[in-house]
Amino acid sequence: MNKMTTFIPTPSTSHQASPTSQASLDLGKNPENNPHWETTLKKIAFFTKIFMTVIVTFFILVFFGYALILSENKELQKISAGFIGTVIGYWLK
Repeated sequence: MNKMTTFIPTPSTSHQASPTSQASLDLGKNPENNPHWETTLKKIAFFTKIFMTVIVTFFILVFFGYALILSENKELQKISAGFIGTVIGYWLK
C-alpha cells in the first residue's frame, strides 16, 4: 500500500517575504513605519510623469504627423503642424 503524506508548512518551509518586498508591501499600509516612503513616492511620481509625457508625445506625433502628411485639407495641416511644433517646442525648452 502507498502511504500518502500530507505536507504541513513549517516556519522554515513557508514563504517568507524578503525585507525589500516586505518594505514595498508596507509602503501603502503604514507610512510612519517606513522612513523611505516619501522618497519612494517621489520617485514613482517622477517616473510616472516622464512615462506619460513620452506616451502623449508619441501619440501626438504619430496622429498629427499622419494627418499632416496624408491630409489634403489645408486647415487640418495647419492644426497638425501647430501641434507638432508645440510638442517639439516642449522638448526643446
